[in-house]
Amino acid sequence: MKYLRQAALALLLFCTGVEGQNITGTILGTVTDGLGALIPGASVVIVNSATGQAVTMTSDGGGNYQAPLLPPGSYQVRVTAAGFKGSLRDGVRLRVEDKLRLDFSLEAGAVSETVTVTGTPLIESETSSLGLV
Repeated sequence: MKYLRQAALALLLFCTGVEGQNITGTILGTVTDGLGALIPGASVVIVNSATGQAVTMTSDGGGNYQAPLLPPGSYQVRVTAAGFKGSLRDGVRLRVEDKLRLDFSLEAGAVSETVTVTGTPLIESETSSLGLV
């Protein structure tokens, strides 16, 4: 009985350190102007192309935004700010455990104009881990 308690205690201590597998990804980045100055308060809208579900956020004081816990899939990311042309990236592929950095450089101009950037980053610069779909 004594050994059974010790084994149960050892198993309990071992199991507390086990983490679940992450099944989501993150899209993050920085919003700047053409001269590299940070743009706080920029509107960032991330839309899942398959479901139409949108996540809306505002860049912080350092021009940074982060959207964690996104399911894998194809996304469209649109960034707008007052006094700047909007920017759109379509076909952004997010995989399990990805941390995709999408930095945006907005050009001064009318808000109604949008610059569309095609292609997605081929290298995930935020982590060296491998993810599988």
